[in-house]
Amino acid sequence: MRIVKAALVGAAATAALLSVAVPAGAQSAAPVDSTLEQQVQQTLDTVKGAERISVNTVRLAEGVSVTFPVKDRKAVKAATNGVAPRVDDWFGCSVGYLCMWEHVEMSGARINFTNCRTENLWAYGWGNRVSSYSNNQTGSVYTLFYDGDTAVWGEEATGYRRNLVDNGMNDRFDAVKVC
Repeated sequence: MRIVKAALVGAAATAALLSVAVPAGAQSAAPVDSTLEQQVQQTLDTVKGAERISVNTVRLAEGVSVTFPVKDRKAVKAATNGVAPRVDDWFGCSVGYLCMWEHVEMSGARINFTNCRTENLWAYGWGNRVSSYSNNQTGSVYTLFYDGDTAVWGEEATGYRRNLVDNGMNDRFDAVKVC
């Protein structure tokens, strides 16, 4: 009787977890909290052409994505057949990427860049929103950060991470020249 009851409870829990609708193209229908869903939906509604590519990641443009934090990684992993949202390398910033977070200490939502070009952060809802970053690009590249039309900060690609609160750069960037 206990085994049957446990199986029924488990089946009901699994059905509840899988009931969240995820748009076509996403990797799975995983359990998500309402805050995560609101962040994803707001991004999809705000950025023209944005596409959900996983439970917590939205592709904003070629070479640009935003990743939102997930509260319950175990539940997400269980509902995605053992594949949890990807976290790798330097504070979740993959090799070859420039990543910027909305909060200090590489926390909160993260915008990720891979292509060498200048990006208008306002186009993605990230103008004046960056509080920390990791420049995990490779090779001899130099990233510039702009406040308006003025480059106010620069960093070589060294895998370096930086909090911007203590140096007057917090929430100041309007654009970034990646590479």
